[in-house]
Amino acid sequence: MEDDDTRYFARVSVSTVERIERGERVSDDALDRIAQAFGYEAGYFTAARLPLGADEAAASLLDTYSHLEIVPVAPDDDAPRGSRRGAM
Repeated sequence: MEDDDTRYFARVSVSTVERIERGERVSDDALDRIAQAFGYEAGYFTAARLPLGADEAAASLLDTYSHLEIVPVAPDDDAPRGSRRGAM
C-alpha cells in the first residue's frame, strides 16, 4: 500500500505518516487507525504483549519461513575483506 493510500484509509495526515517514518512518537489513536487500515484490530501496534517462550518463537519462525528454500551463494572474491558491498 502506498503512503497516499495508507493516509486515505487510515484517515491520518501527511505529517503523521512522516513522523512514523522517522520513528517519532504519534498518538495511539493514529496507530490504531493505521492498524485498522491494514486489516488489524485496534491496539495491534500499541497493546502490551507477552513475550513468546522459546518453543513458541521457534514454531512461529518455522510457520513464517519454512516455505523458503536454501540457495547456494558463492563468495565474492573481488570484495575487500571485512567490507560489505553497497555499504556507505
